[in-house]
Amino acid sequence: MFEFAFVKERKAEALLGNAAANIMDFVQQLTPTERAAALAWANAALLAGKVEYGREIAHAPMQMKPELAVKAVMDFGAYRRQIEDAIESVNNRASHDPAISAYKWELLGSQAVMVTAGAALSKDARQAARAIWEVLGQSIPYAREAVRLMSIYGKTYDVEVIPPVPNKKGDKAFLLALASSLPPMFRAS
Repeated sequence: MFEFAFVKERKAEALLGNAAANIMDFVQQLTPTERAAALAWANAALLAGKVEYGREIAHAPMQMKPELAVKAVMDFGAYRRQIEDAIESVNNRASHDPAISAYKWELLGSQAVMVTAGAALSKDARQAARAIWEVLGQSIPYAREAVRLMSIYGKTYDVEVIPPVPNKKGDKAFLLALASSLPPMFRAS
């Protein structure tokens, strides 16, 4: 069991290192509206993650137990990999297809959650988390446009646009709240 945990930890460190090193370059490829949608997606993922990874993921990620932080990094790393593997499905779409924007905001959102959970594991992840949430916070003025874009995507493809959050409806009001705020640990005090 010890060896398995060690191997898993090393894989998480590699995923985390990659996400931390590339997240700021990737965010530059998104429009402010897509960034606001990524903010909503990441906020929803943090709230949903409280069930599996503990309250700390959404409120104090540096205080996460290392094994839960590793699990979150691995899980969101696997999700990010699924999104990256789906690039073929959006490559040939028209530029106005909402699936292209959804691809980008889910990819950025999953990376933001990875570095946030990884804040418990490394200094690089802590720095990347602070930096990405600062950039995502700058997208808050585009929250209404993001909700509109997310709603179009959801209706066009009949899909949920955010991870399901227990006891919350993924309606426009909730999406707007998610796209309009930062997690408590990244809010200006």
